[in-house]
Amino acid sequence: MALTKVSYSMIEGATVNVLDFGAIGDNVADDTAAIQAAIDSITAGVIYFPVGTYKITSTINIDATTKASLNFLGDGLGSEIIYSGITPDIPMFYYFGPSSGNYVFVEYLQFRNAFRTSDTAQNGIIAWRFGKKDAAALDGGGGVSNVTFYKNQIVHCDIGLEIYAESDQFTIEENFFFVWNEYAVLCLTNPLSVSGTGSASVRVHKNLMQGGQTGSWAIKFRGANVTAQSNVIQNATNGAGIWLEASCTGFNISNNYTESPGNANFILCDGASSGSIENNQMGAYPGANIIDIRGTCRNINIGQNFYPTSGGQPSALVLINAGATGINIIGDQYQTTPGAPITGTTNFNVDGSGNVSSLTSLKAPLIASESSLVNIAGSSSYTLFTAVANACYLVNISQAGENYAATAIVTVIGGSGAVNINSIYSTNANLSITATGLAVKANNGIGNTRTIFYGFTRIA
Repeated sequence: MALTKVSYSMIEGATVNVLDFGAIGDNVADDTAAIQAAIDSITAGVIYFPVGTYKITSTINIDATTKASLNFLGDGLGSEIIYSGITPDIPMFYYFGPSSGNYVFVEYLQFRNAFRTSDTAQNGIIAWRFGKKDAAALDGGGGVSNVTFYKNQIVHCDIGLEIYAESDQFTIEENFFFVWNEYAVLCLTNPLSVSGTGSASVRVHKNLMQGGQTGSWAIKFRGANVTAQSNVIQNATNGAGIWLEASCTGFNISNNYTESPGNANFILCDGASSGSIENNQMGAYPGANIIDIRGTCRNINIGQNFYPTSGGQPSALVLINAGATGINIIGDQYQTTPGAPITGTTNFNVDGSGNVSSLTSLKAPLIASESSLVNIAGSSSYTLFTAVANACYLVNISQAGENYAATAIVTVIGGSGAVNINSIYSTNANLSITATGLAVKANNGIGNTRTIFYGFTRIA
């Protein structure tokens, strides 16, 4: 029997059963060493947890530098891994790099923290931590990548999933997070976009998150190209929704449903840029700013959203703090009981009927537009159009040579002839929108002639 087990575990890509390595799964015996041995026995393959309750008392470590691809697989809620140790503030599982060429799947398992008071976890336990072994060494060497966390359940952990230290390419989908004291999903210190790591991507989709405690957040993002879509967030005790930190660029928050009994934000943009918030249903309660756009944010489109106000009128549906730039309301913000405001200054608002409010708060239909192609010599500019007094324009230019593009709001300030250009989107400084007097121009900063596509629309 022992000889058969050794041969079996040495087959790359094989399935290893934790019971074959001494795990009992009765919630009495300590299965930590057996689970660790099963993982250590293969470089690629499936680590299988049959139905049972597997007690662990310390962290299970997975060194990604020694692995190819792993699949942690259970039989659903019947396959439970429970932390019953006495050491606080540790992960149950720690998958660490640097490594970017392998894949990890975690599927159909339940992770539970046994230590709790009432419904509040209090010992700092993290279900899974992903990242570098030395999290402080943010040197571009890379964390871990290509992780899929699918159809699992995490119960009574202070943090569900912790992603940090230069990690990227995560899919977190169709899981159930029940009661967290800090975060259900947390992206930590500079985790996702450090020199040498390339683009980052964390996708949090179709999860049920229920029971955030006071002061907690369901999701905290820090990095580029992050999405939260089609999640249900039901916070039991004044927990908040989604926090987008300063390094978040290219984000999309859409089709989520949330409800909270307290004055919590659903979305806090804390320096984030170049993203969209749309088609969410966000329960409103007294004192809450449902979408809070902080002063360093820029270039954010807020699409149509719905705000049930059965819990009372919030302070604001959207609060745009002073200093935020390029914030556009594109679509109606519906509320069941009208009255809560959109507070702050937007670039423009477009309601569901296509009516436009510009920076000067004037409503007008689309009244002038043009699009064409033009060749612009290297290191020179071309006048696209001459603006008129008191007008506001949406201008876009692009070129295929280097795939550059730029979009801006161009506003003529009264009859003074002064033109203000507020950039919404720009991929490279070598293609830009400028103005000389009332002449609005496209600048080609490349040394060679390029064909530029341009289009502009007068919106006020």
